[in-house]
Amino acid sequence: MTTGSLSGNGTVTAAGGIGTSVGGAGGGGRVALILTGASSDFTNWHGETTAYGTIGSGSTAFSVGFSAAGTVYLQAGSGDSTLVVDNNGLFIGDTRYTLMPVATDLGAVDSIVIRNKGVLALRSDTVFDFNTADLVVNGASDAYLALSGDGAVTYPANWSIEGYTLRGEGITETLGNVTVRNDGALSHSANFDSKSTWLDIDISGDLVVEATGAVHANGCGYGPGYGLGKSGWSSAMGGGGATYGGIGGGYNSSKPIMDTYGSILSPADIGSGGGYNNLTALGWAGGEIILNVAGATVINGTLSANGDSGGSGPSGGSVNLTTSTLSGGGAISADGGPGTNVGGAGGGGRVAVLLTGPNATFSTWTGTITASGKNGSGGTILVNRSAAGTIFLYNFKIE
Repeated sequence: MTTGSLSGNGTVTAAGGIGTSVGGAGGGGRVALILTGASSDFTNWHGETTAYGTIGSGSTAFSVGFSAAGTVYLQAGSGDSTLVVDNNGLFIGDTRYTLMPVATDLGAVDSIVIRNKGVLALRSDTVFDFNTADLVVNGASDAYLALSGDGAVTYPANWSIEGYTLRGEGITETLGNVTVRNDGALSHSANFDSKSTWLDIDISGDLVVEATGAVHANGCGYGPGYGLGKSGWSSAMGGGGATYGGIGGGYNSSKPIMDTYGSILSPADIGSGGGYNNLTALGWAGGEIILNVAGATVINGTLSANGDSGGSGPSGGSVNLTTSTLSGGGAISADGGPGTNVGGAGGGGRVAVLLTGPNATFSTWTGTITASGKNGSGGTILVNRSAAGTIFLYNFKIE
């Protein structure tokens, strides 16, 4: 709509439609409000302007029927413009995000608002400059920016991630210095039935993760019933915990035996989802983080690829860090997810930390490193408990 001015308290909306039966929901559409009056702005507009995604009928257990938000574009009479991605609090962990159209130049937009679980996604030809972009965000659990590709992205030499979660599976450039500040997160989008996303980043400088910052792939691995270490979908094995670095726990009184997989020395796999067996509390496995840091790594927050809690626990994923030195008092983990109901817990994942600095040691690290198994429901049935994964630590020494 193009108009001289806008006032009122009604609604302007282009929401997606709700799916029926087992159908998925429709994605949000597009709204553009352009004011042409020389001094007009949106101060007299008190209504709602939305392009929400929504929930498919009966799809809440898996969230696969959820849909992503569309876009809202606002332009005042002065020409100042705002792009809004708002999904009304509906969280989608995977690649159903608000992907920009082909050859979009986001540098032409004055400010970008991401809120209420909105996920703005850049493709390889989306023009975006992190040095100059005005991001209006309100926390790592509320705003998400996904890099599906970065062919037209400009990164700062000293990059601070704060107030949002960056899903960085499309990062191909070597980064300079990276700081994940308090209430910021670096992650990747979740997988489901096949491996398509993971985090693999080269950093030429230092990596710093502040106390409430996180580099994580929690719940970003395989979904329920998928992966090399899945326990199965039905019968007595259906609620068993998944395996990766450690064996998953059994379902009720049955004990599934699944093979461990992957590399201990250089883990590069996502974790597996637990069984389903009609349990409604479904958890995703830990994903995969590979970081090559030429300089120092300081972790006072978290570096993790943990499995979620589920009716049957998913396994932990992979954390693979190569860095000159490691310091800080944070937590590095690839823990399995606990089981609920009568489901087994997920096995631990795999962690590898390699120090490449001359005579670097782990004495400067005061935090924790875990790849733990977990208890099943209530922790009282031994067969429900899962085994630990693996931790490999290496420091290069010059004699």
